[in-house]
Amino acid sequence: MKKTLVVGGAMLLAGFGFYLHDISKMTEAAPIVSGDVIWVIEAAGEDPESAAPLSSVAIKRGAKTYELGTYAGSCFEIDNVSWKLYEGELTGVICWFAGGGEELGVFGEGSWLVVKRGQLDEGSAETPGVRGNFKQILVLGE
Repeated sequence: MKKTLVVGGAMLLAGFGFYLHDISKMTEAAPIVSGDVIWVIEAAGEDPESAAPLSSVAIKRGAKTYELGTYAGSCFEIDNVSWKLYEGELTGVICWFAGGGEELGVFGEGSWLVVKRGQLDEGSAETPGVRGNFKQILVLGE
């Protein structure tokens, strides 16, 4: 029985390791495709003060690429499994480090696709977590 538990635990840890490895590959180079837009996420070094990894994020629509900036943390596309899309969000990216971060999302507003940046914080025992406070940063196609 103990041997079965040890083997099962080892398999669980190995699976989690592969999951983390796949996420780190996403932040190192490969564009992430979602519908009409392609997220491009690349590792951009490390913040010298906080030691947080930095990720450069851009979005492509058609032949045009829009640079969205460099963000603290590891960035990954929202997969609707571990993270759900925010209300009205068509696709998005989470940039997360040490309990907080930022979310970049594409929202449909009328016939426009609008990119917005929002805040993320996991909260604490005293304060609730935060996800929202989205502000428009660009309209795709303008």
